Amino acid sequence: MISDNFQQILILQELKKLNETVAVFKEHIENYNAQTVALMDNYNISFKARASDEGGTGGDPVITQRPARQHHHGGLTDERVKKLIISVENITPLHNTTRFHKAFVKNYKLLLRHYQTTGSVRVTPTQNKELSAWLTNMKTALRLYYTLGSGRLADDPRYIKYMSAVGITYEE
Repeated sequence: MISDNFQQILILQELKKLNETVAVFKEHIENYNAQTVALMDNYNISFKARASDEGGTGGDPVITQRPARQHHHGGLTDERVKKLIISVENITPLHNTTRFHKAFVKNYKLLLRHYQTTGSVRVTPTQNKELSAWLTNMKTALRLYYTLGSGRLADDPRYIKYMSAVGITYEE
């Protein structure tokens, strides 16, 4: 038979181990929560508290998508347009982005010419079907880059500054 004192000592040792385990779990949960908050901030996701019929205090994830916007840049002078064309032509493509680079340069130059003609970077399919489709694809690429860190622009983000220079950005 084990004495009562000895049983109490064993129970206290087990409780001590259990408390250490709980402390480790709490630390992991805090790290997980911090990482979750960082990811939510990065991908623009927030938890908004909701009134629950069950009386709970939980929240539903709410994704606030930042739409791609086209700004009209009156500051794009002919000289600035020429500099942008020369600059974009001088980008050395990465080995795996040559096709993307060629398409970007071609369509970017078309976009700049369109801007010079119309004063806007908004292109409708009736104006130029191919350029309009490319612009839509670039807005999607910007969205993927800023929300998920993926897509064509993640492979080579140098092209983002060229889109930004003509007012095509991705923001809240």
